[in-house]
Amino acid sequence: MSLRFSGQIDASKVIKDITTTSPKRALKYRNVYKQLDIPQTRKLQETEALSIFIDAALTREQYNKIRRKDLSRFPSYKKFQLAKKECYPKKEAIIVIEMSAEVKVQELLNHTILCISNVQEDVLKSQGLDKLGKLCLITKWGFDGSNQSEYKQKFTTNPEATDANIFIASLFPL
Repeated sequence: MSLRFSGQIDASKVIKDITTTSPKRALKYRNVYKQLDIPQTRKLQETEALSIFIDAALTREQYNKIRRKDLSRFPSYKKFQLAKKECYPKKEAIIVIEMSAEVKVQELLNHTILCISNVQEDVLKSQGLDKLGKLCLITKWGFDGSNQSEYKQKFTTNPEATDANIFIASLFPL
């Protein structure tokens, strides 16, 4: 009666049909409902949430506002921060000194292959590893340099050094 009173006529008819027609009617409704292919919302993986965060250029506050709308679907900010840390090569492969930051190329390539294979795990399994044979990572690389305002940074190891010029080498998987 309350469903009918609130304007939900169809819902009230279904409830009446399930409860008054036959004791087995509810089981029939349930079985038909299970057979329907209704897409279930699933929880996003931390890497998927990280991808959304980066693609949309969200701030932490913006992400948390979106997450509050559907807590069951979006992982916490802390969880995908951990996923972000996994995107970097091992600490031993990164060398940071006062004048530069370096990453060992082989470690970077190994880590890139590992990340790609984790993301594409379903595809690799569906193809069968025995059918794939050898796989080849194709990358491109480039350099960029820029002049910038000097920040008057004092360097302890080389007092004459300046931070007016920056040079970077980049490597991208294709």
